[in-house]
Amino acid sequence: DAAVVAARRPAMLAAVAARLQQAYGAGFAHDFGAAEAAFEDGTSGPAGVQILQTRDAEDRTNWLILESAVNDLIAAGQGGATVTFRTLANAEITLPAADAKQVLVGMKQNGQAKLAHSWALKNAIRQAQTLAALEQIDVSLDARRRYRGHGSAGSQSEQL
Repeated sequence: DAAVVAARRPAMLAAVAARLQQAYGAGFAHDFGAAEAAFEDGTSGPAGVQILQTRDAEDRTNWLILESAVNDLIAAGQGGATVTFRTLANAEITLPAADAKQVLVGMKQNGQAKLAHSWALKNAIRQAQTLAALEQIDVSLDARRRYRGHGSAGSQSEQL
């Protein structure tokens, strides 16, 4: 049993790491509501739910740059100055820096929840001492199904 558990751990840990990257790659869905969006086809209208790309290091670096600019504007007392988001659909949404900060905080919290969930899964895999315990760990993308038969009330932000 211990040998089987030890043999299965690496694949399960790799699956968690791959699913974390897949979850990041899916982007961050944010509801911009009635905020005006300029769409790729030249039309404009309410932005609604849009996906902000978090596929790779370049995307994440771009969000850090925007967050830094937003923080600088707010610190300078210019929270009403506007910044522009470009979404997966290439829609451009311009928001006051103070509102943009809230979007970026949500994105950060979403990423932190995904990372924390991956750590919890990895810890559970490493701590499992029996094959039965290891088989109870669900390395799926959904935090609500983390442990088969022991579903939690995870929110979308907790999905990995």
